[in-house]
Amino acid sequence: MKNKVFLVVLCSILLVGCSTTRLDTSASKEVPVERMFWESGRDNTVGKSTIIVKRDQGFIGAGCFQNVHFNGIKIAELNAGEKVTFYTHSGDFTLSTYLGGNPMCASLLSSLNAKILPNSINVFRIFVKNGSTPNIVRDNVK
Repeated sequence: MKNKVFLVVLCSILLVGCSTTRLDTSASKEVPVERMFWESGRDNTVGKSTIIVKRDQGFIGAGCFQNVHFNGIKIAELNAGEKVTFYTHSGDFTLSTYLGGNPMCASLLSSLNAKILPNSINVFRIFVKNGSTPNIVRDNVK
């Protein structure tokens, strides 16, 4: 009986350890320019909306970049705890993410369709829950 309890506790600890930890947007570091790939997305002109994609902090995938795509265009490679900020016009868009950077970092593609309103600030979060594939969701807490 003690062995079963120990096994359940051990599995629970391992599963919790396989999740990432959410960071506030202000606590996330901006990705270095050399890992941001969409030049026109850096142009913050009047009439454009702000998009912030942030990656959770944590051990899972920490040795890999989280590749971020916006409508099929590669935007950035994020390390754990980083964010990328870019600007676009309003409309319906697709944000996608997957792990990359070396052969040990392969993961499935996770995508989210998002409606971007004019002159709005939109925050999205990339996270891993219980060792699953990375997910991308709208993060209402800025």
